[in-house]
Amino acid sequence: MKNDYYFRQVLHGAVMGMCALTLFYLVSGVVDAEKRPSTPQSNFVVVDKYEGCDVVQWENGTLSRYQYFLHCNNK
Repeated sequence: MKNDYYFRQVLHGAVMGMCALTLFYLVSGVVDAEKRPSTPQSNFVVVDKYEGCDVVQWENGTLSRYQYFLHCNNK
């Protein structure tokens, strides 16, 4: 066996392994997407009351920080 043949086989094995892992992650991602709930989750949660108004907590998932505002029903 030549060194060239050995390295070619090692490279071929590495490429096939990466292709197999990529295919596995793609398939597992599709399966996980089917298990996710179809209704979106609300980013708004009433956390308290203040002088007859609701204190609403709002979360922007991409920024990972909370913001608060008052929601009052004027009747």
